Amino acid sequence: MALASSPPALHFRRELSQVEQALLTALLDTIAPVSLSSTEDTVTWALTPSGKFSVKSLYRKLCQGPSFQMPNGLWSARLPLKIKVFFWQLFRNRLPTSANVAKRNGPSTGLCAICNVLEDATHVFFRCPLARFAWSAVRAAANTSWDPRSASDLATIADSIHGGNNRVLWSCIGALTWAVWLTRNKLAIEGIFPSHPANIIYKCNLLLQQWSPLAKRKDAEKLKHAQDRLRQIYVLAREPSATSAP
Repeated sequence: MALASSPPALHFRRELSQVEQALLTALLDTIAPVSLSSTEDTVTWALTPSGKFSVKSLYRKLCQGPSFQMPNGLWSARLPLKIKVFFWQLFRNRLPTSANVAKRNGPSTGLCAICNVLEDATHVFFRCPLARFAWSAVRAAANTSWDPRSASDLATIADSIHGGNNRVLWSCIGALTWAVWLTRNKLAIEGIFPSHPANIIYKCNLLLQQWSPLAKRKDAEKLKHAQDRLRQIYVLAREPSATSAP
């Protein structure tokens, strides 16, 4: 029996207001096209032609809307998966920086342990003196003018480089940012200050050595050259007369 052909007779103990009457009319209009039958009810999934549930169709539905475009080459970079996820958090500002922890009422003041200013991802990786020193080492090692001041600047650099150079770039940037993050955590969480800023360069070079088996053979020479240059800069930075670049 179709509800549209036999609308239910509804009686109320009190007179409906205009708003209530409008809501009732809207409800009757909604159910009017529905037809009832004596057959057994079935469940169907509206997101697939077959009517059967699939995780893929649900994921596609959840992903609808504006999406964040990750920089060129990140997901195909020869890096450990945790470093790629780390970069995703960095570009989305989802890392547990002091500012983000404070927003969630966590045990944090929201400030950088070194600079005593708001510590977000931009400050940790691009503005803090430790990060500035690390980037100065990268500029010297790569003989470039790279001077990113935000994740957006870093993405622009990555998007401008392609092929094998892009893969090597991600390895170097991954080692650098992960070394900065580990140093920051030692300081912010454990209260351990690095004995020398150049320790970040040493840690960066050590990470590159650990990740070298992941690299393509044709990139090995470029990675080795990068490690040699970082090693030289580390030695120079450890000299008593050495001063870090701003």
